[in-house]
Amino acid sequence: MTKPYRHYEGLSPTNVSFWNNISGFTVAGMAISVFFQVNYNSGCGDFPQHYQVVGQGAMIGGTVGLFFNLLHAKIPNAYRVQPILVFLLRMYLAWIIMSYGMAKVFASQFPQLMANLDARMVELSPMRVAWAFFGYSKGYQMFLGWGEVIPALLLLFRRTALLGALLMVVVMLNVWLVNIFFDVCVKLNSFTYLAVATYIFLQYSNRLWKFFFTKQEVPAPYYPDLADRKAFRWAGIIINILLVGYILSDPIMYTYDYLGSANQSMPKNKLYGAWQVEKIEKWENGNWIAATATDSSNFNRCFFEGYAGVLQSSMKRQRFVYFMDSTDKQATLSFINNQNTRYETQIWTLEKPIADRLLLTGRISKDSLKMECTLRKDKLTFN
Repeated sequence: MTKPYRHYEGLSPTNVSFWNNISGFTVAGMAISVFFQVNYNSGCGDFPQHYQVVGQGAMIGGTVGLFFNLLHAKIPNAYRVQPILVFLLRMYLAWIIMSYGMAKVFASQFPQLMANLDARMVELSPMRVAWAFFGYSKGYQMFLGWGEVIPALLLLFRRTALLGALLMVVVMLNVWLVNIFFDVCVKLNSFTYLAVATYIFLQYSNRLWKFFFTKQEVPAPYYPDLADRKAFRWAGIIINILLVGYILSDPIMYTYDYLGSANQSMPKNKLYGAWQVEKIEKWENGNWIAATATDSSNFNRCFFEGYAGVLQSSMKRQRFVYFMDSTDKQATLSFINNQNTRYETQIWTLEKPIADRLLLTGRISKDSLKMECTLRKDKLTFN
């Protein structure tokens, strides 16, 4: 980090610090805007509103950075702003990525779903193909997780921040490219985190350039004294300790709670399992008639696992989440589209005369269906 400008010195567009400040505030605006994205309860991002708020955050941040530069000479102790901004971005990125990393360390981000394991490749979306690949090996999931957790830990401390930023850029670039090429619906946020990591890494670009491409001696990094009073120094130390403690504990507690709730939310109720549809009928003109082979609703397989399910035919793959009622005779199915949004909810009735036989009756879109299913005995797990 270069020696900062003092409060009585102005900044001009010909100075690197001028654009560094604008870039920093722009990236900070993008990072903050993530918290203003609407949650559509889909587990997905990349909705138009998300792009809108991130764009607005970037513009607001860039504007603040521009005015900060123009007023730099009039702002007391303005030289403290940029180092504090970098510190906050380090804490932000470590906190966010730590949560993602811990989910992978405990092998909970890429579940092995029976419907995916039973499907042909052409029946899966690119995202599901990637999830099946990553979910095949718990060891590889843990490796990916530690690949995110370790850079996040390094970002927490000033002496290791450069190494953490370098590793984080590599990790987030890989994550972003996977999201792009496999059409994973978190492209926007992964790009935002990549931008934050890149900005942090570029703060060390001058020293890295000298080290790798010149024969000049690289001096020890310069860290400005941000607290000119003993009380302020102690306050900074306490704030730093509290932030680091929170960043370390919050993802661990969240992952612990998630795993606990996940174990409770994966009940093997009377619907659980992979079912072969032996007979399917549609209600037409006051009668139940057999579904034709060319009908997209002619489902031949159905899967119930936890609260997730899939109806599968040779032409259609319909995902849903479901909840049983207290009598275990009805289930509420919420059907999910390709954007991971629930678009329709229907109540289906069910009967289970014997353990390996299931009768389902319900509606999907305009079709009323009745299915007779038998429980499959083949293995649909990797383990």
